[in-house]
Amino acid sequence: MHRQATKPLVRVVVVDYDGGETTLACLRSLEATNWPEDSLEIVLVDNASQKPVTALVRSELPRIRVIESSENLGFGGGCNLGIGDLTGVDYVALINNDMTVEPEWLSPLVDAVNKGPRIGASSPKIILASRYRKIRLRSDVSTHGRGDKRTLGIRIDAARVGGVDVTSDIRYISGTWGPELQSDGSLSVWTNGLAELLIPFSEEDTEECELLLSSLGPVEVSIEEDGAETGRASATISARPQWISIQATRPTIEVIQNTGTEIIADGFGVDRGYLDIDNGLDDLPGEIPVWCGGAVLLKSEYLRASGRFDSSLFLYYEDVDLSLRGSTLGWRYVYEPASVVHHIHAATASRNWRRSEQLKERNRLVVLRRHAGLVAGTKAWINTAGATAGYAKRDIVSPMLHGEKPRPAYVAARLRALSSAAASFLSSR
Repeated sequence: MHRQATKPLVRVVVVDYDGGETTLACLRSLEATNWPEDSLEIVLVDNASQKPVTALVRSELPRIRVIESSENLGFGGGCNLGIGDLTGVDYVALINNDMTVEPEWLSPLVDAVNKGPRIGASSPKIILASRYRKIRLRSDVSTHGRGDKRTLGIRIDAARVGGVDVTSDIRYISGTWGPELQSDGSLSVWTNGLAELLIPFSEEDTEECELLLSSLGPVEVSIEEDGAETGRASATISARPQWISIQATRPTIEVIQNTGTEIIADGFGVDRGYLDIDNGLDDLPGEIPVWCGGAVLLKSEYLRASGRFDSSLFLYYEDVDLSLRGSTLGWRYVYEPASVVHHIHAATASRNWRRSEQLKERNRLVVLRRHAGLVAGTKAWINTAGATAGYAKRDIVSPMLHGEKPRPAYVAARLRALSSAAASFLSSR
């Protein structure tokens, strides 16, 4: 029996590795897509999960085609498996398992890739799943010394809202030094005196926000909610972590994660529009240099011409690689804000931060060398090695000079990335 085509056939691929209920929420949202059922094929690729949801999907979501891999193929390899044979398929959509889509997400993307010649992909507006309030911290600063030249204010160790731990969902806008891996495996972030962060809140009503803070020595810190008259607190913070709370009252806001991807110096891929408030200023469609593999619609014609993902990259920068490969063949990509998806950002990767950082650094260098040449790749490798030396001073040398326990895990991950990238450089000469 032939399919009576009312719309182009779209194959949606979701790759899962132990996503559990998050993956099920993604699949349920996809089933609610406003697109004819006979023109929408949803494929779940289980990447050898320890706790797969495949049996539940087969029983409760029978429309979805399940493919089980005997090994973890990584994101790119899993996508390749799900994409499969493109005979009769007009478009392929990739949706991360930690995303949910709005019912009207698909039509604008299909329209967008047909608005001009050689458009191979269209990217939606990706909004972070949580709603946020902006919190500001002020304090004096001091220096640790002995290998660590940073000016340090307050160390943020954890956050709670309504008694619920939200540490992993904090978004740092400005005024911080980036995450540090502690000896117990947790992540902490130092401010540099004035910092702005976005804290997730579950309710619009007043909620208590608590921050676990410490410092090098006694220092006064003030905490305030942006724009609020009452959401303020102050305290003296010392080396021993303590909880400080404020009552947050302002309306929560939706925050953008991605409106396409850009490549900056040394091959870093950055999210366009990252942490912008979703207030309409990012709602202008337009051409983008790179599409984000977390949520994208790809023409089958584009995939046939450009090829599939490089599965050896396993995780991170495989979308950059395929985007740049297509660009060299004359393909273009567009951002379409009328399509909206919601993302629980890094819900899976954050479970193994060291491994994630290693893969990001390694793949960034490999992809840069592949598309920008040996000179650019080598320069970025040298710059990365220099930055790693700085982290070694911070995490290993300085603690030892202060009689503290060194924290070598992050440096070790970066060294593994440098070693692997160098081996790739040599093998491709």
